[in-house]
Amino acid sequence: MTNNTKPQFELTGSRQFISWLLEQRASIAFTTYQAGRLFLIGVKSPERLSIFERAFNRCMGLYATPDTLYLSSLYQLWRFENSLSPGQLYKNYDRLYVPQLAYTTGDIHAHDLVVEKSGRVVFVNTLFSCLATVHERYSFEPLWQPPFISKLAGEDRCHLNGLAMRDGEARYVTTVSQTDIYEGWRTHRHNGGTVIDVPSNEIIMTGLSMPHSPRYYQGKLWLLNSGTGYFGYVDLDKGQFEPVTFCPGYLRGLTFIGDFAIVGLSKSREKTFSGLPLDDNLKAKQVEARCGLQVIDLRSGDIVHALQIEGLISELYDVAVLPGVQRPMALGLKTDEIRRVITTPPTNNKAPVLINNPEGASKRIEDGKNALKQGNPNEAVRHFHQAITQDANAVFAYIGLAQAQQQQLAQHDAAIANLNQALALKPKSATAHLILGNVLSDMEQLDNAIAHYHQALHYNPNYAQAYNNLGLVFKKQDKLDLAQAYYQKALALKPDDASIYNNLATVFEARGELETAIEHYQKALSLNPDDDASIYNNLATVFEGNWKRLLNIIKKPYHSIRNMRKFINISAMFLSSNPNWKKRSTIFKKPLLSNQIMLMPILVKHLYY
Repeated sequence: MTNNTKPQFELTGSRQFISWLLEQRASIAFTTYQAGRLFLIGVKSPERLSIFERAFNRCMGLYATPDTLYLSSLYQLWRFENSLSPGQLYKNYDRLYVPQLAYTTGDIHAHDLVVEKSGRVVFVNTLFSCLATVHERYSFEPLWQPPFISKLAGEDRCHLNGLAMRDGEARYVTTVSQTDIYEGWRTHRHNGGTVIDVPSNEIIMTGLSMPHSPRYYQGKLWLLNSGTGYFGYVDLDKGQFEPVTFCPGYLRGLTFIGDFAIVGLSKSREKTFSGLPLDDNLKAKQVEARCGLQVIDLRSGDIVHALQIEGLISELYDVAVLPGVQRPMALGLKTDEIRRVITTPPTNNKAPVLINNPEGASKRIEDGKNALKQGNPNEAVRHFHQAITQDANAVFAYIGLAQAQQQQLAQHDAAIANLNQALALKPKSATAHLILGNVLSDMEQLDNAIAHYHQALHYNPNYAQAYNNLGLVFKKQDKLDLAQAYYQKALALKPDDASIYNNLATVFEARGELETAIEHYQKALSLNPDDDASIYNNLATVFEGNWKRLLNIIKKPYHSIRNMRKFINISAMFLSSNPNWKKRSTIFKKPLLSNQIMLMPILVKHLYY
């Protein structure tokens, strides 16, 4: 049966899109308020895009320089700063944008924003129909309103949305209408749009259909006549719009680099986007609305490259170029990483320092592993945390931390969080998938555990431990045939592993195939006579009531005498439960003799007489 399920998210560049990004020596940032995501698009290799995303609720306006990003979101305005010095990499990214400052504006529907040459941040406050700036005390400080707006009111009266700078100052804005009443713009979507000169309050032109994203570039005022699907410019002398290129979608988000414009496209949305001239234009050209980015050559008006987006994301808002950047990333507010990336100011003409010490982290990881082997989980956790502090990219520190939390501290939720972080850094880590499977198995989430064990095998088909652990889970589910099959696969890869023989023996014992079980337990003991008691315990269970045969097995030369204490302590409860041996059970309470070899005749005497 054909699977017609659409992907949750798929981003595909046109054939030469990556080459074009490399030629321009630039990356691209764009926002989608529909999905609440900031995307950073760069180049990972000549054949592969780098796609990085962070969640910011209802993120919209973007303003970018190579080292600074400004972003408007649902109720805050953010400033990100690059923490890397020139030539420095972090996880193979050449820009690390850290959210350094946020102003809480409230939900004022902030749209476009710019930073003037004076350093003042100016943004479009759509809800209050004004241009505004941030304030140390208040949600915002109003700067300007269109001449037809009579009152500062949170009513989105004309849907003021776009803002363009000229000569380093806020200069032009776009509105959907000239109405001065609560959401009056909604009945003027077809042709009520305007462009206004801010300093003079002059309405430069009217008759646009939901215009967005005005940008002054190379001596022209460009904008998107969104309700028609056309990218073009305003003839400032004539006061009219000159269309250049039709793009199949509702247009929002415009930026430039060299001789190219980059335009954001959205699919049609019911009510707000429907019933516009765009619908007729799409029908006339026999195309459907698309979501993505399109690159337009300003010299010809041709669409020369594209980035197509499919799946859950169908609307974009803004787009910005990051010149001189090849592969950008940003820290998220909810990741543990944000507390570990620390920068210091430049000193003695040196660039800012990012505190990151992979070599020191490796030493801490080894210390953590040793502490774990010695049964000191709290000490191990301390070492692993220090490793992460020194290198946020230390995947095995997260894995080791999770192992300590799972195996000895029973902190399952914390272990899962650290394993998810490890997989975020290295999605193909078979070890991380295996340990995550172990945690989920401990939590009795067996189906999820099985899925992660299979993922481990997908990335490492010869991973014997993953086969073994699948056997353990299927044994828990009483699926003995499957358990046996996976144990045997594990043995094929590690034929000298005593623990796998021991596990396989439990399957035969559960079926009542005791002779086969005994054979596998004996094989396990021959491989590991110094077992930590699990094999002895299993043997004691099988041989309950047949102690003479058990004695013959434990007397074999491959067993070290130091395991006698283990065996005696394990066997005591079975012998003492038999009425014939209760009077002799005190033997197990006596201290071991200095010459431990004397234990064998003592045990023989009490078993045979």
